[in-house]
Amino acid sequence: MTTLDILNADIVAELRPGDTDLPALATAKIAAAITHYNRSSFYFNKANRTDIALVIGTSEYTSTAVNGIVLIDDVLLMKTGAVTDLERIDQAEMETLLGAGPSNSTPTMYSYNDQTIYFYPPPDAADTIRVVGQVRLAGPASGAETGNAWMVEAYDLIKARTCWDLTAHTFQGSAGEEAIGYKRAEMEALQALHNETGKRTGTGTLVATEF
Repeated sequence: MTTLDILNADIVAELRPGDTDLPALATAKIAAAITHYNRSSFYFNKANRTDIALVIGTSEYTSTAVNGIVLIDDVLLMKTGAVTDLERIDQAEMETLLGAGPSNSTPTMYSYNDQTIYFYPPPDAADTIRVVGQVRLAGPASGAETGNAWMVEAYDLIKARTCWDLTAHTFQGSAGEEAIGYKRAEMEALQALHNETGKRTGTGTLVATEF
């Protein structure tokens, strides 16, 4: 099982074996690479789901209720014997609907704005809402931590991104071709992850190369 320590050692061995200053620098660049892709949608960060207990007459629920989800895929109303996918509307429409003082009923629509999720009409029962979407995954908490998705599922992507960052922005006198090679490797790894995500979720994404 790959870890931060293993990735760090791999990068040092590939770029500058024996450089005693590089491990700490590489660790910082690995963290930057994870931050760069933290909001990207991959199969390993799309499985998060959170249940919200509805309160009769309450339309607004703060971001703590959605448990770190940064991109919502589905909002489902869970009632006994039935699951309904709520329609997403923009915030202006939601404000207009709620401003009209609607009666409590079964929610059919939602909006998400300013870290708050809204439901219309206000619920008339203490049902459950299930929010399904992408979660922001943290990097490993220590060098030896195992099972972190960035170090396992996205190992090649984070390695290539880190090596590109180091060769393009940090090392003095680095050859441009070396940085270009790592950027190409990064884009290939990114496309591979998107392809795998498409296979598992039924979606697809094409990646443009950045230089």
